Amino acid sequence: MVRFITKEGLKKLNEELDERKGKLRQEIAQAIKEAKEQGDLPKQNHNKMKMNHALENLKWLSKILKLLKEMILKRERK
Repeated sequence: MVRFITKEGLKKLNEELDERKGKLRQEIAQAIKEAKEQGDLPKQNHNKMKMNHALENLKWLSKILKLLKEMILKRERK
């Protein structure tokens, strides 16, 4: 399926992709690392929430990458 996107839409998708690949991914990794160091990763509900957050971020990354592959930049009318 081919989808069209404007330059502004493409810019927003790329910004979200960068955010999720960079800062957000690092924050999630740090939270999981801290939970592991405390030895309670599988025990605490808030740690399960961190893992779910990480999985949700990966799903969004995958979805954005797929969208970007399918998109054709729509020419804006002058």
